[in-house]
Amino acid sequence: MAGRKYALFALMLSMAACAPGMRAAPPPPVSIFMQAETPAAVEVRERPRAAPNGCLPERAMRAPIAGFGVRRGGFARTERDREGYVTTYQVAISGESRGPDRVLLLMAHEPVIWDFADAPVGRITGVIVSGDSAQQVANLPPSIPVAHSRTGAEACGGPGYADEGGPALDRADIALEQFTGHRIASFSGVQATGAIRLTDRLEVVADDPVYRRSLNTVQWVNADPQTEVLASLVARGVLRRATQADVDAWSAAATRRLRTGTLAPYRAEGIAFLEVTYVVLQPMTMPADLGAARPWTFIVPAGVAMPIEQTDSESHTIYYRIVDGTCTRNSECRELDEAVQLARIRDVRLHCLGAARSPFVMTPQEPGPARLQEVFCPAGSDGYPSVAIMSPDGHRIARTLRSGALRVSELATPGVEDWGDRAGQAGAGILQRPGDVLAWDRNSAAIWMTAQERMQPSHWPTEPPRIVRLARSGVQRQISELAGAPGRLDRVQWIRGGLALAQFDAWGDHYRPELPDPNPTLAVIDAARGRVLDTVTYAAIADAAQARPPTPIALHSAGILPDGRVRALIVAGDWIVWTQGRGLRRFDNPYPRARAMITPDGSHILASSLLLPVDGISCEHNPDCPRPTPVEGVWTALYDANTGALEWTIEARVEMWPGGAEPVVSDDGRLALIQLPWSSPEQSKLALVSMRDGEILQRFPAGAAFGFTRNGRAIWIEVHGGALAMYTFDAQR
Repeated sequence: MAGRKYALFALMLSMAACAPGMRAAPPPPVSIFMQAETPAAVEVRERPRAAPNGCLPERAMRAPIAGFGVRRGGFARTERDREGYVTTYQVAISGESRGPDRVLLLMAHEPVIWDFADAPVGRITGVIVSGDSAQQVANLPPSIPVAHSRTGAEACGGPGYADEGGPALDRADIALEQFTGHRIASFSGVQATGAIRLTDRLEVVADDPVYRRSLNTVQWVNADPQTEVLASLVARGVLRRATQADVDAWSAAATRRLRTGTLAPYRAEGIAFLEVTYVVLQPMTMPADLGAARPWTFIVPAGVAMPIEQTDSESHTIYYRIVDGTCTRNSECRELDEAVQLARIRDVRLHCLGAARSPFVMTPQEPGPARLQEVFCPAGSDGYPSVAIMSPDGHRIARTLRSGALRVSELATPGVEDWGDRAGQAGAGILQRPGDVLAWDRNSAAIWMTAQERMQPSHWPTEPPRIVRLARSGVQRQISELAGAPGRLDRVQWIRGGLALAQFDAWGDHYRPELPDPNPTLAVIDAARGRVLDTVTYAAIADAAQARPPTPIALHSAGILPDGRVRALIVAGDWIVWTQGRGLRRFDNPYPRARAMITPDGSHILASSLLLPVDGISCEHNPDCPRPTPVEGVWTALYDANTGALEWTIEARVEMWPGGAEPVVSDDGRLALIQLPWSSPEQSKLALVSMRDGEILQRFPAGAAFGFTRNGRAIWIEVHGGALAMYTFDAQR
């Protein structure tokens, strides 16, 4: 705090030197270190006074929003904190006392103190400060409300920082409209300034030349053969050196694409280095090695074809198309496309703009029956792989964490509830591992799961699990013994509600100390009624599979037939279909290395990830690994679970070792979500498939978890980073 006082005291001294009625020019940029003995000069407001929604109260929003962005202020101070030296800048706000009222949106990249000592506070109804770093407000009357936000924060939608027209300004405008209902009415910005003035908008008073941006001073000192190649293309009339007029033409086209293009022009930094920028004059093929070591920039005018790149090229070349204001290959291009796409999905409800700052990446890849309706940022993940399940009503998501906690998040409400802790307090001893399985009850108010005491930190179980029905209030029911149990309960795989497959006397070697397995048995259980409905021994399964010696049994999935009986698919070399009360049926397994599951209605077997490369090595982080030879063929196949007959297939090309989650089929059996093979993880796609004929109806960006909810009327996809997209179907489906 002492450091802040000293910096502001220096500003006060400079202002005191002026005659009465005169306004001091911003002091020159200096760096000073903290001195604890320096007295206070002005008050720095550190805590926001915001409305319950984290932004300004409605009464403050009666005036238009005047926005201003600066990378850094003109007056600097440097002080030491626990992590090193931190530089904070200062911007003084002035203006005439007469004029229209305004809400001020003040944005900065660096830490800035916004000084209102000379501001026309009678015209300011509220202040929003936001940036990539913490912002502070000084000398503002307490009657004027202030909202503090930062990039990615929830307050005011996290408008972040913009100092010029472009995607960042679009995101700020969308964030404010989402959270306040008001858009930015005027905007100006600059790289650095020490003072701004409020008229009917915010304007720069003085911009110190030290901080002015100069984009065209980069000089390439060492020439290389690529320069000679470009000189040859210029001599042949294929290229010419770019001028500022060419840059301005592309900037104007890009500005027209932006929602806030009428407020401020967009100027991309990547296109402003004229020393490395050329204009394409005629069709051409880029040399293979051009741009491999250095990014060159090419402007493509209207009426000229895009250059052709050789397939083996590893170029970092950037192209700017004047005809539509688009560009490729750098972060500015991605941000521009994101902003344009974001503005197009105005009918999407954004519940957060933190992890979901770019919800356009979750829009379907093509038109189809589903549309993106809402984007959430549910809390609760610890960054490790976990089991995530959506409630049937689509309002809550539950997940197990690496620590063992069970967390439940309300999608539309910030925060998370640790149900596992509540169960532990009730004596259930919840110690879930990430691979354990959960199931929501049909009413979406409770979760079925197992509780089991385990050794720490090894997680070896020390006693059999107990079945638990867990709700927000804690444990509602515990089941240690099931009526008709054929032995010791070892594992439970939930089907729907309280119905589940359970394994008895099958995992004794996983306990410490180890326990005997006298008669390994698989059973259908009804946890709600606490009893076993049907059983089959592992020996009977091995006999049905005709495996000699017996193949390890991999329990895959189960569904519920229309009459309420359970049907399970057991993979034991062959496919074994077990129908409750009917015994076992064997089908040949045409894809022993593939994933297979039975549909929720028990009518079909869906096999996926059927293609695997025949050579190459799976090693993600080693660029020297030999890549697999691409293969083409059947990727997904559907079989009748009653007859074993093949009904349809989906073919694909596999260029690398596949990964991702297993398919998910809607409860009514009409639709499926299937992850398609990719040539790189960034290109991973999720396909919405018709179960009737295998037609791919639509493609989505793949996520860490996905499924159907709201009685099959919605799709949810959780992407890496914490954002969750909810898609709904049109009225015809």
